[in-house]
Amino acid sequence: MASGRFDDVTPHFVGQAVAALRYTNDKRRDASQEELMSATFVGISMMKGAPVFHKIRVTRQLLDAVQDGAAVNAPTTVERFIPNSTSASPPRGLETKGECRRYLCRCFEACRLLVEHIASPAAPECGDVEKDVDMDDV
Repeated sequence: MASGRFDDVTPHFVGQAVAALRYTNDKRRDASQEELMSATFVGISMMKGAPVFHKIRVTRQLLDAVQDGAAVNAPTTVERFIPNSTSASPPRGLETKGECRRYLCRCFEACRLLVEHIASPAAPECGDVEKDVDMDDV
């Protein structure tokens, strides 16, 4: 388990994801649609000038436990994706603003691909993804 700055943002992302599923289910219920049993959310944090992407799957069990103030029996997994520093990083120290922008745009494009992958009907469950997105392909 990672420690340090990652742990600072994890509870925030989990809380935001739970609130987002609750909001979505409230809207679906108001529209006479079936509520979602789970949803996957992607969040972005910055660590030392580099983006870190977080993938959080919120289940109905977690949502109910938070609403009831009860303990949840199953663990909640937050996956972290850190861009490959050898293929995605700009020269050490981000020599110019342009290099910084290009680097961040490549990272955010990789995040967009991750979101599209999650949103596709054939998206695997959390932890089933074996292929990493190569930053050279972005």
